[in-house]
Amino acid sequence: MLRRMLTGRYAKAVSPKQDWRSVTRAFVAATTISDYRWTPPNRRHISSGLYLPSVERSGVGTMVIGVDTSGSVGKEELEQFAAEITAISDEVQPDRIYVVYCDAAVNSVQELHRLNLSALNQRRRRNGFPASL
Repeated sequence: MLRRMLTGRYAKAVSPKQDWRSVTRAFVAATTISDYRWTPPNRRHISSGLYLPSVERSGVGTMVIGVDTSGSVGKEELEQFAAEITAISDEVQPDRIYVVYCDAAVNSVQELHRLNLSALNQRRRRNGFPASL
């Protein structure tokens, strides 16, 4: 009986209530500098005869993103991490991204610029760790 109670409580404690992707995107979007401007106007509303300002976003500079490469993270999760990093980069357009691959310690660091972001998707795991470029 005690084991069942502890298992139930433990399962609640480790099951996430929020999706990590939406939390990460909300955090990154909140740090992005944005402002309103009238030229060009917001195209979504022009068809209704409304000329409203559009949002201008500028890049965030340098980003550092940590990727868990421990044994509990499989190939599917690593591909999700790469897809999210790519989506974040497309959305906020950082000048440079440092991707830190780590488990109990830092295994490698990959520096990506806007032009070589595709290198992130070419990485493969070798012997449980990301391959170096």
